[in-house]
Amino acid sequence: MTTRPDPDSGPGDAPSGYRCRRGHRCPHRAHADGVGLVGAAIAHPGLCTRDRQLLRQALDELPELWVALRQLITPTTTASTGGPTSGSKTPPLPLRVAPLLVADRIHTELTDWETLVRARTNMRAPRPPAVPDTVHPDDATTYRAAWDVGRAAQLLATATPILLTLEPRELLRWDPDGTRRTLRTLDGVDAACELLNLHQLAVHTAGRDRLVHYLVQPCPRCEHQTLRRDNGDDKVTCATCAAQWPEERYAFFARILLDDLDWAARCDHCDPRGYLPNGRPCPHPDLATAPEEPAA
Repeated sequence: MTTRPDPDSGPGDAPSGYRCRRGHRCPHRAHADGVGLVGAAIAHPGLCTRDRQLLRQALDELPELWVALRQLITPTTTASTGGPTSGSKTPPLPLRVAPLLVADRIHTELTDWETLVRARTNMRAPRPPAVPDTVHPDDATTYRAAWDVGRAAQLLATATPILLTLEPRELLRWDPDGTRRTLRTLDGVDAACELLNLHQLAVHTAGRDRLVHYLVQPCPRCEHQTLRRDNGDDKVTCATCAAQWPEERYAFFARILLDDLDWAARCDHCDPRGYLPNGRPCPHPDLATAPEEPAA
Protein backbone atom coordinates (compact mmCIF):
# COMPACT_ATOMS: atom_id res chain seq x y z
CA MET A 1 0.00 0.00 0.00
CA THR A 2 1.23 3.50 -0.81
CA THR A 3 1.16 5.55 2.40
CA ARG A 4 1.06 9.28 1.78
CA PRO A 5 0.85 11.35 4.98
CA ASP A 6 -1.01 14.62 5.12
CA PRO A 7 1.55 17.20 3.82
CA ASP A 8 -0.06 19.93 5.95
CA SER A 9 0.38 18.06 9.25
CA GLY A 10 2.56 19.62 11.92
CA PRO A 11 5.48 17.98 13.75
CA GLY A 12 3.12 16.49 16.33
CA ASP A 13 0.74 15.05 13.73
CA ALA A 14 2.77 12.05 12.58
CA PRO A 15 0.58 9.35 10.96
CA SER A 16 -0.53 6.69 13.44
CA GLY A 17 -2.79 4.33 11.51
CA TYR A 18 -5.79 6.63 10.97
CA ARG A 19 -7.02 7.82 7.60
CA CYS A 20 -8.98 10.89 6.60
CA ARG A 21 -12.67 10.00 6.68
CA ARG A 22 -13.36 11.67 3.33
CA GLY A 23 -11.81 8.62 1.68
CA HIS A 24 -11.49 8.91 -2.09
CA ARG A 25 -12.61 12.57 -1.91
CA CYS A 26 -9.70 13.54 0.36
CA PRO A 27 -7.32 16.04 -1.32
CA HIS A 28 -4.36 13.93 -0.08
CA ARG A 29 -5.89 10.57 -1.02
CA ALA A 30 -3.57 7.63 -1.69
CA HIS A 31 -3.77 4.26 -3.45
CA ALA A 32 -4.15 1.15 -1.28
CA ASP A 33 -3.57 -2.31 -2.73
CA GLY A 34 -6.85 -4.14 -3.19
CA VAL A 35 -8.86 -1.21 -1.85
CA GLY A 36 -8.38 1.69 -4.25
CA LEU A 37 -8.25 5.30 -3.15
CA VAL A 38 -8.18 5.98 0.61
CA GLY A 39 -7.85 9.14 2.67
CA ALA A 40 -4.53 10.60 3.79
CA ALA A 41 -2.71 9.07 6.76
CA ILE A 42 -3.36 11.27 9.81
CA ALA A 43 -2.46 11.27 13.50
CA HIS A 44 -5.99 11.40 14.95
CA PRO A 45 -9.36 10.09 13.72
CA GLY A 46 -11.35 12.55 11.64
CA LEU A 47 -10.29 14.78 8.76
CA CYS A 48 -6.90 15.80 7.40
CA THR A 49 -5.68 19.37 7.79
CA ARG A 50 -6.55 20.32 4.22
CA ASP A 51 -10.14 19.06 4.53
CA ARG A 52 -10.60 21.04 7.76
CA GLN A 53 -9.46 24.15 5.89
CA LEU A 54 -11.84 23.38 3.02
CA LEU A 55 -14.69 22.86 5.50
CA ARG A 56 -14.30 26.39 6.88
CA GLN A 57 -14.20 27.75 3.32
CA ALA A 58 -17.32 25.77 2.39
CA LEU A 59 -19.21 27.08 5.44
CA ASP A 60 -18.33 30.65 4.42
CA GLU A 61 -19.71 30.09 0.91
CA LEU A 62 -22.78 27.90 1.55
CA PRO A 63 -25.20 30.75 2.50
CA GLU A 64 -24.56 32.57 -0.80
CA LEU A 65 -24.87 29.29 -2.73
CA TRP A 66 -28.17 28.55 -0.96
CA VAL A 67 -29.55 31.91 -2.12
CA ALA A 68 -28.32 31.27 -5.67
CA LEU A 69 -30.05 27.87 -5.68
CA ARG A 70 -33.32 29.33 -4.38
CA GLN A 71 -33.25 31.87 -7.20
CA LEU A 72 -32.95 29.02 -9.71
CA ILE A 73 -35.94 27.05 -8.41
CA THR A 74 -38.66 29.08 -10.15
CA PRO A 75 -37.46 31.26 -13.06
CA THR A 76 -39.27 34.58 -13.21
CA THR A 77 -41.62 35.43 -16.08
CA THR A 78 -39.49 38.49 -16.86
CA ALA A 79 -36.33 36.40 -17.17
CA SER A 80 -37.98 33.80 -19.38
CA THR A 81 -40.07 35.96 -21.70
CA GLY A 82 -38.10 39.20 -21.82
CA GLY A 83 -40.59 41.20 -19.72
CA PRO A 84 -44.21 41.36 -18.55
CA THR A 85 -46.91 41.36 -21.21
CA SER A 86 -50.59 42.15 -21.22
CA GLY A 87 -53.27 39.85 -22.50
CA SER A 88 -53.79 36.19 -21.71
CA LYS A 89 -52.63 34.84 -18.37
CA THR A 90 -49.21 33.14 -18.50
CA PRO A 91 -49.26 29.61 -17.04
CA PRO A 92 -46.97 29.08 -14.02
CA LEU A 93 -43.45 27.91 -14.82
CA PRO A 94 -42.44 24.48 -13.50
CA LEU A 95 -40.17 24.11 -10.50
CA ARG A 96 -36.56 23.13 -11.11
CA VAL A 97 -36.14 20.09 -8.91
CA ALA A 98 -32.34 19.80 -8.68
CA PRO A 99 -31.73 23.24 -7.07
CA LEU A 100 -34.69 22.67 -4.74
CA LEU A 101 -33.31 19.36 -3.46
CA VAL A 102 -29.77 20.69 -2.95
CA ALA A 103 -31.01 23.85 -1.19
CA ASP A 104 -33.21 21.73 1.10
CA ARG A 105 -30.29 19.46 1.99
CA ILE A 106 -28.06 22.45 2.77
CA HIS A 107 -30.72 23.94 5.07
CA THR A 108 -31.27 20.62 6.83
CA GLU A 109 -27.58 19.82 7.41
CA LEU A 110 -26.67 23.30 8.62
CA THR A 111 -29.60 23.83 10.98
CA ASP A 112 -29.58 20.29 12.43
CA TRP A 113 -25.88 20.37 13.29
CA GLU A 114 -26.07 23.95 14.53
CA THR A 115 -28.74 22.81 17.00
CA LEU A 116 -26.52 19.95 18.20
CA VAL A 117 -23.46 22.21 18.60
CA ARG A 118 -25.55 24.67 20.62
CA ALA A 119 -26.81 21.81 22.80
CA ARG A 120 -23.22 20.63 23.42
CA THR A 121 -22.08 24.13 24.44
CA ASN A 122 -25.29 25.22 26.23
CA MET A 123 -25.53 28.13 23.80
CA ARG A 124 -28.96 29.68 23.28
CA ALA A 125 -30.15 30.39 19.75
CA PRO A 126 -30.71 34.08 18.92
CA ARG A 127 -34.22 35.39 18.38
CA PRO A 128 -35.11 35.50 14.66
CA PRO A 129 -35.41 39.04 13.28
CA ALA A 130 -38.71 40.45 12.14
CA VAL A 131 -39.37 40.21 8.42
CA PRO A 132 -38.91 43.72 6.91
CA ASP A 133 -41.92 45.41 5.36
CA THR A 134 -40.02 45.56 2.07
CA VAL A 135 -40.15 41.74 1.79
CA HIS A 136 -43.20 40.45 -0.08
CA PRO A 137 -45.44 38.26 2.14
CA ASP A 138 -44.93 35.33 -0.26
CA ASP A 139 -41.17 35.56 0.36
CA ALA A 140 -41.32 35.72 4.17
CA THR A 141 -40.63 32.01 4.61
CA THR A 142 -37.63 32.17 2.27
CA TYR A 143 -36.33 35.23 4.16
CA ARG A 144 -36.45 33.38 7.48
CA ALA A 145 -34.84 30.27 5.95
CA ALA A 146 -32.02 32.39 4.51
CA TRP A 147 -31.42 33.88 7.96
CA ASP A 148 -31.36 30.37 9.48
CA VAL A 149 -28.81 29.18 6.89
CA GLY A 150 -26.52 32.19 7.40
CA ARG A 151 -26.71 31.97 11.20
CA ALA A 152 -26.01 28.21 11.23
CA ALA A 153 -23.09 28.42 8.79
CA GLN A 154 -21.50 31.26 10.78
CA LEU A 155 -21.71 29.32 14.04
CA LEU A 156 -20.36 26.07 12.56
CA ALA A 157 -17.47 27.92 10.90
CA THR A 158 -16.36 29.25 14.30
CA ALA A 159 -17.12 26.00 16.16
CA THR A 160 -15.60 23.49 13.71
CA PRO A 161 -13.53 21.70 16.43
CA ILE A 162 -16.72 21.13 18.44
CA LEU A 163 -18.63 19.91 15.37
CA LEU A 164 -15.94 17.33 14.59
CA THR A 165 -16.16 15.83 18.10
CA LEU A 166 -19.96 15.35 18.21
CA GLU A 167 -20.96 11.78 19.08
CA PRO A 168 -22.98 9.54 16.73
CA ARG A 169 -26.74 9.99 16.80
CA GLU A 170 -29.73 9.00 14.67
CA LEU A 171 -31.00 11.63 12.26
CA LEU A 172 -33.62 11.58 9.51
CA ARG A 173 -32.06 11.86 6.08
CA TRP A 174 -33.17 11.20 2.51
CA ASP A 175 -32.03 7.91 1.02
CA PRO A 176 -29.73 8.01 -2.06
CA ASP A 177 -32.74 7.78 -4.40
CA GLY A 178 -34.44 10.75 -2.73
CA THR A 179 -37.69 8.81 -2.40
CA ARG A 180 -38.00 8.47 1.39
CA ARG A 181 -36.44 9.60 4.64
CA THR A 182 -34.69 7.05 6.83
CA LEU A 183 -32.86 7.11 10.15
CA ARG A 184 -29.08 7.20 9.78
CA THR A 185 -26.43 7.10 12.49
CA LEU A 186 -24.13 10.09 11.94
CA ASP A 187 -21.43 11.86 13.93
CA GLY A 188 -19.76 15.25 13.57
CA VAL A 189 -17.18 14.02 11.06
CA ASP A 190 -20.00 12.60 8.92
CA ALA A 191 -21.58 16.06 9.08
CA ALA A 192 -18.35 17.72 7.93
CA CYS A 193 -18.00 15.27 5.00
CA GLU A 194 -21.60 15.86 3.96
CA LEU A 195 -21.20 19.65 4.11
CA LEU A 196 -18.06 19.45 1.96
CA ASN A 197 -19.83 17.22 -0.56
CA LEU A 198 -22.89 19.49 -0.57
CA HIS A 199 -20.68 22.50 -1.24
CA GLN A 200 -19.24 20.82 -4.34
CA LEU A 201 -22.74 19.78 -5.47
CA ALA A 202 -24.13 23.29 -4.90
CA VAL A 203 -21.30 24.89 -6.90
CA HIS A 204 -22.08 22.57 -9.82
CA THR A 205 -25.88 22.92 -9.57
CA ALA A 206 -25.72 26.71 -9.35
CA GLY A 207 -23.51 26.85 -12.45
CA ARG A 208 -20.52 28.25 -10.58
CA ASP A 209 -18.05 25.74 -12.05
CA ARG A 210 -14.93 27.36 -13.44
CA LEU A 211 -13.28 26.50 -16.73
CA VAL A 212 -10.21 24.56 -15.60
CA HIS A 213 -7.17 23.51 -17.62
CA TYR A 214 -5.60 20.27 -16.36
CA LEU A 215 -1.87 19.82 -16.97
CA VAL A 216 -0.26 16.50 -17.83
CA GLN A 217 2.97 16.91 -15.86
CA PRO A 218 3.05 15.56 -12.27
CA CYS A 219 3.18 17.94 -9.33
CA PRO A 220 6.81 18.79 -8.33
CA ARG A 221 5.80 18.48 -4.64
CA CYS A 222 3.61 15.37 -4.32
CA GLU A 223 4.08 13.78 -7.79
CA HIS A 224 0.34 13.38 -8.39
CA GLN A 225 -0.90 14.27 -11.88
CA THR A 226 -3.44 16.74 -10.50
CA LEU A 227 -2.04 20.11 -11.57
CA ARG A 228 -4.67 22.61 -12.74
CA ARG A 229 -4.96 26.22 -13.82
CA ASP A 230 -8.23 28.14 -13.71
CA ASN A 231 -9.04 29.90 -16.95
CA GLY A 232 -7.58 33.41 -16.90
CA ASP A 233 -5.49 32.74 -13.77
CA ASP A 234 -1.70 33.07 -13.78
CA LYS A 235 -1.14 30.46 -11.07
CA VAL A 236 -0.82 26.68 -11.28
CA THR A 237 -2.31 24.74 -8.34
CA CYS A 238 -2.14 21.07 -7.35
CA ALA A 239 -5.57 19.72 -6.44
CA THR A 240 -3.97 17.05 -4.25
CA CYS A 241 -1.46 18.89 -2.04
CA ALA A 242 -2.68 22.48 -2.68
CA ALA A 243 0.84 23.65 -3.63
CA GLN A 244 0.80 26.69 -5.89
CA TRP A 245 3.26 28.41 -8.23
CA PRO A 246 3.20 31.35 -10.64
CA GLU A 247 2.84 30.09 -14.20
CA GLU A 248 6.38 31.08 -15.20
CA ARG A 249 7.83 29.19 -12.21
CA TYR A 250 5.82 26.10 -13.17
CA ALA A 251 7.15 26.38 -16.73
CA PHE A 252 10.67 26.24 -15.27
CA PHE A 253 9.81 23.02 -13.38
CA ALA A 254 8.24 21.57 -16.54
CA ARG A 255 11.41 22.20 -18.57
CA ILE A 256 13.51 20.43 -15.91
CA LEU A 257 11.10 17.49 -15.94
CA LEU A 258 11.18 17.17 -19.72
CA ASP A 259 14.99 17.26 -19.72
CA ASP A 260 15.08 14.54 -17.03
CA LEU A 261 12.59 12.36 -18.93
CA ASP A 262 14.74 12.74 -22.04
CA TRP A 263 17.79 11.54 -20.10
CA ALA A 264 15.80 8.69 -18.52
CA ALA A 265 14.75 7.47 -21.99
CA ARG A 266 18.44 7.15 -22.97
CA CYS A 267 19.73 5.75 -19.64
CA ASP A 268 20.30 1.99 -19.16
CA HIS A 269 20.11 2.11 -15.35
CA CYS A 270 16.62 3.48 -14.59
CA ASP A 271 12.97 3.25 -15.62
CA PRO A 272 11.37 5.71 -18.07
CA ARG A 273 10.52 8.06 -15.18
CA GLY A 274 14.14 8.29 -14.05
CA TYR A 275 14.00 6.06 -10.95
CA LEU A 276 16.38 3.23 -9.98
CA PRO A 277 15.05 -0.22 -8.88
CA ASN A 278 15.51 0.86 -5.23
CA GLY A 279 13.14 3.80 -5.79
CA ARG A 280 15.80 6.53 -5.72
CA PRO A 281 16.25 9.10 -8.52
CA CYS A 282 18.86 8.02 -11.05
CA PRO A 283 21.89 10.30 -11.58
CA HIS A 284 22.30 8.93 -15.14
CA PRO A 285 26.07 8.35 -14.66
CA ASP A 286 26.84 7.23 -18.21
CA LEU A 287 25.10 10.20 -19.79
CA ALA A 288 26.47 12.70 -17.29
CA THR A 289 30.06 11.79 -18.19
CA ALA A 290 29.54 11.15 -21.90
CA PRO A 291 30.95 13.71 -24.34
CA GLU A 292 28.41 15.91 -26.07
CA GLU A 293 27.47 14.88 -29.58
CA PRO A 294 28.78 17.30 -32.22
CA ALA A 295 26.18 19.56 -33.74
CA ALA A 296 25.05 18.57 -37.22
